[in-house]
Amino acid sequence: MSLPRVAAPAPIRFDLPEAAALISSLAVLGPTVSPSAASAMRKLTEAVGGR
Repeated sequence: MSLPRVAAPAPIRFDLPEAAALISSLAVLGPTVSPSAASAMRKLTEAVGGR
């Protein structure tokens, strides 16, 4: 399944508790279960870490 592409998707902004909840949920599911999951975990942890 693929989603239709849009010209420029709007950025999603999360506050720290929301980002922590996403990281926690992804960790439970398995952050390396797929390349997409690993990429999402890396981006979330980099964003929280201020990189």
